[in-house]
Amino acid sequence: MKSILLLLAFLFFLFPLFAQITFQKFYGGNNSDDGAVVRQTSDGGYMLAGTITSSVGNSDFSVVKTNATGDIQWSESYGTGWMEQLSDATPTSDGGYIACGIRYDTLFNWLTYVVKINSDGTLNWSRCYNSSTSLDYPSIKETNGGDILY
Repeated sequence: MKSILLLLAFLFFLFPLFAQITFQKFYGGNNSDDGAVVRQTSDGGYMLAGTITSSVGNSDFSVVKTNATGDIQWSESYGTGWMEQLSDATPTSDGGYIACGIRYDTLFNWLTYVVKINSDGTLNWSRCYNSSTSLDYPSIKETNGGDILY
């Protein structure tokens, strides 16, 4: 048991020594932009998702698709221009993406907001669902059958 713990401790501290930075880039604008998720895509690139905020304080979901070296292939924002905040996003089996978070509507209600995005960044659909009275930050997942759970 002692030797296993020693081996695990050795690997835990040794592994980061061999890690290499593939690329280092900055994405976002001049306002308070927040990154929430980075996921590798099936083509070896990356999907970066978060929340972008305008100069007047409104916010939208933001999704950026890069290639394997971090060059932007497309960048889009999704929302009403009122107040949305992304909490999770993931690639889907059809080559697109799903993202979810919260949306504050004009009636002062917090809603769960879900968007389905095509592989080229165009919006496929968006839906709002009633949330509890508390501020919930949902997560999202695609099942093996292609259904979306949040």
